[in-house]
Order: sequence, then structure tokens, then C-alpha cells
Amino acid sequence: MEHLFDSKIKPPDLIISIGDKFSSKSILKGLETYKGAFIQIHFYQTLYNPTSRKGLFWFDPSLRCLSSINIEKKLRHNWVEGVQTKPIVNKIFCEQEAIDCISSNLRQNHLLVAANSLPIRLLNNYSIASESIETYSNRGASGIDGIIATAIGCSFSTKKEVVLIIGDMSFIYDMTALDLIHSLSRPIKIIILNNYGGGIFKQLELPVEEAIFNKYFYSKHSYNFKHIGQQYQIKYTKVSNKKSLITEMPKYLNRKKSEIIEITF
Repeated sequence: MEHLFDSKIKPPDLIISIGDKFSSKSILKGLETYKGAFIQIHFYQTLYNPTSRKGLFWFDPSLRCLSSINIEKKLRHNWVEGVQTKPIVNKIFCEQEAIDCISSNLRQNHLLVAANSLPIRLLNNYSIASESIETYSNRGASGIDGIIATAIGCSFSTKKEVVLIIGDMSFIYDMTALDLIHSLSRPIKIIILNNYGGGIFKQLELPVEEAIFNKYFYSKHSYNFKHIGQQYQIKYTKVSNKKSLITEMPKYLNRKKSEIIEITF
């Protein structure tokens, strides 16, 4: 939804927001100038409406109002396609292309776990999965702790094969949970998007010097995770270009064993 207010896409006639306030700055900025109808169904008695927007606002913790609404509206096909598919503009191999390739290979027998903070945003903007994929994520206060453990917990509770997409910083934070993989009855796939730091912070315009940014915000490093795979006796593969990723991803997802694939940028 981050590109819903892109100048190349006609804004929707109606937005129905369910839950708490939006956290995306681009969405909040787009809502400031949005002229269409707006309905917010929220769970808290305190109304969040900083722009004094005109619209309908319901306090409905049980979401009973949704069961009484019958909306049958055929959306214009070209508009839906424009919203669902955000073009990739980078000319070099990047995280967006990786998400494009990964999501296109996911099937209904997969359960996807999307990590904070960049992977879930990339999936929201660039996923092109051809099937409906059951998806889980830890959001909370946007923390990066415990994500590998969460994916392993999901594997214990499903008959599907869990695929975790996680950034390098989140992976580093929860590496010790890898030991639990050997107690699973079915394989789990861990895909690491390694941009050698906290890539989410590159999306922010921070007025600081590059050296300060790299040290205190981006947390720049030079780690790779080959020896982590060896330490925990988990098969490891490294991919660093689009051609190799397109070749390896179908084979990686089809192998019936737990594996780590590290994609570097």
C-alpha cells in the first residue's frame, strides 16, 4: 500500500482502514491530500485523526460492523494491477529483485514468515506471489528480536513448509535459535537478505554525516553466515546475483531439508 498514492496511479474512491493508525510516513503523507471517501474502524476509544479528516469513524473492538456490511463492487482490472505491482527501478541486483524472485516461487504449501523491518515492507511493495500465501510476522514495537524462534514456532504448529525471509541484523540478533531447527519434524527455509547493515535506515533522510550514519544507524558490518550454517549443521548456500538466484530458488524451495540461503547485495 506504500505506493497507493503514487502520481502514476489513480487514487482509490474509498479507503477502509481497520485497526490502529498507519505507521508508514508515505501513507500518512498521501492521506493528507487524499480527496476520496475514508472509513476508519478502530479498536480504541481514543480516535487518531491528526489531519482532522472528514469521514466515518467507528469504535468496534469485535468488528461486528463488518459482518453487517455487504459491499459488492467490481474493481477496474488495470487499477488493481497498478496497485499490486510496483515497478523495480534499480539497475543493479537489489533486495526488490530478490523479493520478486522469492515470492514468485512460493506456493500454497508454504507458510511465509516476514521479518522486520525491511523484508515485510519489501514484500508489501514488490511481492508477486501467484497464489494466496499464509503469512506471519512479528510487529510489536518494530523490534528485530526473536524472529528465527517465531518461524520455528510456526513450523511446530503447521503442516506447511515454513519459509522465513529475514535481514542480516535480525538474523544476527537471534542466531542461537537455530539450534531448535534440529527438533523440527519438517524442514524450514531461512532466506537472509544481507545488505551488510540496517537497510531500513537508508530509506530515512537523516541529517548526519556518513561515518556517524554507518556506525550508529546503519550498523555497517562485513559479516557473512557460511560458518554459522556449519556451526549448526544446516546446509548453506550463498547467492550474489539475479541469474544465480533465479536458478537456485526453485531447487532450494523444493529440497526436503532445512537450509539457509544468504543473498548478498
